[in-house]
Amino acid sequence: MSFLEMIYRRIPMNFIKILLITAVMMSSLSSTANEFASEPQFREPENLNIQLPTKQKRKTSPGIKRAATATNIKANARQSINSDPTLALSHKTVRFSRLLNDSANSFQVNTPQTISSRSYSVKISANDFNKGVEIYTSAPGAIVRITPFVQKNAIQQKTIFAIEPENLMVSGDKGSLAVTDNGMELMSKSSAMSQASNQMFKMSSAFKIAKDLGAGKFVLKSNKQFNANNPFIVQVFDKNSHDILTASSNKFAYKLQDNLSVKAALKSSQRIDKLKAQLVSPAGNSYPVTFVQSQKGEFRLNKQLNLSENRKPGELWEVQLRVDAMSNQKRVIRDIRIPMDIHRQSALITGKISQLSMPGRTLIEVPVNVEASGRYVIQGIIYGTDASGNKVPALDVQTAKWLNAGNENIALSVAKNKLLSSGLSAPFQLQQLTLKDQSRMSSLERQSLKLKINFKEMGFPGRGRELK
Repeated sequence: MSFLEMIYRRIPMNFIKILLITAVMMSSLSSTANEFASEPQFREPENLNIQLPTKQKRKTSPGIKRAATATNIKANARQSINSDPTLALSHKTVRFSRLLNDSANSFQVNTPQTISSRSYSVKISANDFNKGVEIYTSAPGAIVRITPFVQKNAIQQKTIFAIEPENLMVSGDKGSLAVTDNGMELMSKSSAMSQASNQMFKMSSAFKIAKDLGAGKFVLKSNKQFNANNPFIVQVFDKNSHDILTASSNKFAYKLQDNLSVKAALKSSQRIDKLKAQLVSPAGNSYPVTFVQSQKGEFRLNKQLNLSENRKPGELWEVQLRVDAMSNQKRVIRDIRIPMDIHRQSALITGKISQLSMPGRTLIEVPVNVEASGRYVIQGIIYGTDASGNKVPALDVQTAKWLNAGNENIALSVAKNKLLSSGLSAPFQLQQLTLKDQSRMSSLERQSLKLKINFKEMGFPGRGRELK
């Protein structure tokens, strides 16, 4: 008997069912783990106390490129950067390196991201269950989860209660069933869900609509009268449906003033009747955005990020998208959330990268123009040549260092022994360079380059110390 079989036999069957529900519901999350801890409803932007800067022309002298761009950041922008909360981190310089295999996925950053969804959520009140809550599916066997909606700083914690499965009836075109009937698979009460998944599904209940009831419009109605306006989130996961909403952004990390680019499409649908979208800040402020449909039926968003909001380190923005469509004469609702790192440009790689060969190692010095003091990381990916003459990843080198505002340098240390143990040969090249802000937890910049490394003094065959 294997180790996994021993564990499996010791777990009670009810707990296994709970884990199955948790796994299925987790697979429907569009983005971050707190997707259902915040209100999924689309709302009109409120009057926000946020100043949106007007676009100003940047004065740049002819012939001066990125260095001038970095040093000409205006005083008000510098004040905004310094007002962002930061983590209290060490000022000690730390260097790290590791060998890589030929899988570029092990170190790629800021690459395009694609998210898909077969689910949607709606916010209702407990009283709505008295008259019936409408939900829509396009395939049999959908899973429904009901969770109390709790504000982050909720005071009246005593009033929170669960909608238990034994209090619900499900009605559709093919009949009605109580949620506690045998046809309702994977049923779980709130106490069991809370025990299995801690805070994420606390006070939640979940059930699977019997396949005999088919798909289409259903009404969830309580057989117990509620007299409360407590808000709840009803999530419908249409797990067997071919109607899939996909959304992709061209990268994960954006700096303010960048152009945000997102594409979205609903597969298998015959007609999209309604599409709503908004950009939501970590503080919960909403900015309207507009998707334009192309001739191929794909929806595209292009928006310059003229925003001004402080964020805590690591907090993410979201593009929230919701579609209402028809597919095979059935109504299809889908929503999706695309997380992204939108930050201020607190530092920038500028100038010429230089190299210094030393006994047993080479130092690659990267010049950085710093607008806000903090702890920064430079990561370099060095490629070597395999037996077939192909360039493959050899070494990941990183240096974390505290930098003060102004012109600074961070040096990557490339050890001779580490490169020798990679099994690859010269010529070696630094092909990827990434700058990250650890104090504000943001990915600032990524460069692709082909910088030959001087191996002559390291015992490798090379062509000298010239950098190209």
